[in-house]
Amino acid sequence: MTTLKNGEGVGTPWPAADPFSTEQRNPCAVTRSLAGLPPPVNPLLKKRAARQGFTLIELLVVIAIIAILVAILMPVFAQARERARAASCFSNMRQLGMAAVMYAQDYDDHYVPPCLHPNMDASRPALALWFQLIQPYVKNWDTIKCPSHGGAQGAHGVVGSYGYICLGTSDDPNDPNFVGLPWIGTLGSIHRAAEMIMIGEIPVAGCRVCPFYHTHAPMLHGWARPVQLRHFKGANFVFYDGHSKWMNYDQTLQPRNMWKNLP
Repeated sequence: MTTLKNGEGVGTPWPAADPFSTEQRNPCAVTRSLAGLPPPVNPLLKKRAARQGFTLIELLVVIAIIAILVAILMPVFAQARERARAASCFSNMRQLGMAAVMYAQDYDDHYVPPCLHPNMDASRPALALWFQLIQPYVKNWDTIKCPSHGGAQGAHGVVGSYGYICLGTSDDPNDPNFVGLPWIGTLGSIHRAAEMIMIGEIPVAGCRVCPFYHTHAPMLHGWARPVQLRHFKGANFVFYDGHSKWMNYDQTLQPRNMWKNLP
């Protein structure tokens, strides 16, 4: 506060000048204030206040940008989800492989058969299938369902996504259906257990999984199906040593045919 020093009004306080006040920055505002008029409005501020929303063109541009981003990102997200499902499927099949190895350990090194028939007569309905025989070691029916597939009802009404190698249908090496393994056998009879397919992916819970070149038809009891390549043009497989691996179909044939038990 300051004080007038002339004779009139001595000692009367007068407010100090505020350098940031509207009156100091705009002398016209003082005159309008003394006249009882409102202070002038900046035309730029007035114009900005008048434009509160977006124009139609601006909205269309924003929508177009969002649509482009969605089109770019959606396939990426879908691929990421499929990779997660494929990894879960791989984990399921690894558990099945470990269960099959434990089965062999409990049954004098005999590998789990694809299915058991009365008196081993394949023309008669199966008493149990491979996934039922190893279930006591897995104790989880969800392990026979591929997350990408969801499972479908197959043999014995079981919902699943995998099948056992189509062995025991021919003993003739020149027969395209030849696998080189008997229906009942031991792991010791397999030349290269780590390179011999045991379990693969099919459309249902089935007794058998076959390579595309197998010719037996109709499929045995409708339970044997060609391998299904549902993960990035490939599939997960379990091998007779118990390990699992993703492979495309050509890799199962070359440089070694992993559908046949050969030296």
